[in-house]
Amino acid sequence: MGKYLAKHPHLSPDEKWQGWMDVAKNLVQGGDPEGARHASLQAIGLCPRFAEAYVLLATLKLEAGERPGDILKLLEIADSCANENHGFIESNPLATSFMVALLAAQCRQKLGHHREALGLADQALKIRPTDAAARKVWEEAADDSSKGLQAAAAVEGPVVTAPRALTTGGSPPVFVVSSGRCGSTLVSNMLRLNPKILSLSEWIIMCMPGAFIEGPAPIHGPQFWALLNTPRKRMTFMYRHDIVFDEVLYRPGPGRRFNAETGVPPILLTSLPHLTDDPEALYDEIHDFVIAQGAYSLSQHYRRLFDWLRERFGRQLWVERSGSSMASLPELLKHFPDARYVHLFRDGRECAISMSKHSAFRLAMISGELMKHTGGVDPFNTDEPIHGEVPPELQPFLPASFDRDAFWRHEVPIENFGASWTAQERTGIELLAQLPLSNVHLMRYENLVANPKDELTGLMRFLGVEPDDEYLASAAALVKIKPPSWPQLPEEQRDRLDRACRMGMALLYGSEGVSPN
Repeated sequence: MGKYLAKHPHLSPDEKWQGWMDVAKNLVQGGDPEGARHASLQAIGLCPRFAEAYVLLATLKLEAGERPGDILKLLEIADSCANENHGFIESNPLATSFMVALLAAQCRQKLGHHREALGLADQALKIRPTDAAARKVWEEAADDSSKGLQAAAAVEGPVVTAPRALTTGGSPPVFVVSSGRCGSTLVSNMLRLNPKILSLSEWIIMCMPGAFIEGPAPIHGPQFWALLNTPRKRMTFMYRHDIVFDEVLYRPGPGRRFNAETGVPPILLTSLPHLTDDPEALYDEIHDFVIAQGAYSLSQHYRRLFDWLRERFGRQLWVERSGSSMASLPELLKHFPDARYVHLFRDGRECAISMSKHSAFRLAMISGELMKHTGGVDPFNTDEPIHGEVPPELQPFLPASFDRDAFWRHEVPIENFGASWTAQERTGIELLAQLPLSNVHLMRYENLVANPKDELTGLMRFLGVEPDDEYLASAAALVKIKPPSWPQLPEEQRDRLDRACRMGMALLYGSEGVSPN
């Protein structure tokens, strides 16, 4: 090739690049990887902005068993060149993107970075869904990712003694985190039956938005009380339009202090009725305690209140559980750095179907649709006039013209809920992976309902509570097994949901969770 180019000095660098790439590909087919490597290097020297030569060189290096880290550097360069103008030379950016994703997935898998490998393999499969090599690395990475989570969460031996809280000396913080619609309410109800555990149900989520709003200075008791006591606009809206969901236990009526017009304080919605048959009396007790508090950080206020409640009910520890708490995980990690976490998860397709029938999740999706036309303003969390051009099909969902029947008829694509579930789980898995293994316990919903006593025994050991037969029997009796819903979906809808949940399912369940097709 060098001799040919010497005889044709008029050829442009692009043409010479094309010649060396043709030589490299022919040498690969002829079984001469060293010659192909030399030819690809010549091509890179001539046109370093073209990605294809880097991809070919990376392929040769991977086949030769060279260091994955070095190959990844080549692939980073190739990826940065993917959109370069090739002039008259034919190029296939999609094929290049596929090869970069596939090779990077294989390298990450070799390095033991299974979650990263899975994400890259998933990118490759989106481009070529039937590619055998991409499917192979996807399945390997999925299984290894899932096994890694399960191994890290394995609980063996005697009851683990939970540490004391770092800042207050009280009960160590414990949170059950999940995507929502995965059996977390069942877990709260199970925890409530244990005489040693204070079950705080939906405390954090009902104080949203604003559960973690604070400035640089400490806040006093009355300020903290305002956070706990001020009705949230979204929930008041749901009361007024009769779309409150079942998990809200406080229902206005004769003898009740609050109603749809006054709004209901966040802690009265679910948390206090979950603890007592007289939630308004407990509400008054909490008011007196909180108002008397001095200046503390927001997290200290929460800890002091939760520990006071724990002592008030004669329990040894408190466990907070809110639906969709994965969305709050960054704030929980910031404000409770010594906390321990129970990661509850369920088949994402089942979660998505349940979300699609739940008023809070439907309203969240509709809010997202409206915010595209209102300058990013959530119409259910503001008293300000709504600006922007809202299309006619969405106007029945604006607060001023809300149509309850239209709300329930509105078709939100099921895969949107699946994508939301996947996003929550992917983020949660990454964040929880940064914690010590002893601070995270995994609970699979399917195992909980199939073998509740075994799963609860593992949970109790993680919490530092000795499980007893009477408690296990009473908690297990709460389980109601339902057949899965996703197989009954129409095929096209089921396929869309499968694709939306694929990554989350792979991370949690391995390749047996959902097909990579």
